[in-house]
Amino acid sequence: MKLPFRTKDSYKQRRIKFLNDMIQYYSKDVSLRSKSEDGDWCCYLAYNGNKCAIGRWIPKEKYISSVERNGVNAFVLSILPKEIANLDKCFLQDVQFLHDGNHNWSNEGLSEQGKSEIDVIKRKIKANVYINGK
Repeated sequence: MKLPFRTKDSYKQRRIKFLNDMIQYYSKDVSLRSKSEDGDWCCYLAYNGNKCAIGRWIPKEKYISSVERNGVNAFVLSILPKEIANLDKCFLQDVQFLHDGNHNWSNEGLSEQGKSEIDVIKRKIKANVYINGK
């Protein structure tokens, strides 16, 4: 899958583009969000083939089912493309939490709560809260 940013972009630019890519992808069709069959939890790779915000970037040949229900951890970072993993674990967790929260989405896309969450993430990006290349 093609990266949503250029590797010569600054880390701030990369994070904004990554976040915007995720928002656009799931806003065009919220049913693409990756949930368990009962809808209670997010999956990197769901029963129906949908993938979550971070799972979209895990190469098919590196996916193993034991990553499910574990969040963005060191192992998940190790199987992501390095350009994605280097965006920072906390940033990727924030993006994943935005994807996971049912309250962040409506049938039309982002809810008001979701838009607020995006504003928080963007303020963190602007304030250099996330660590470059970690």
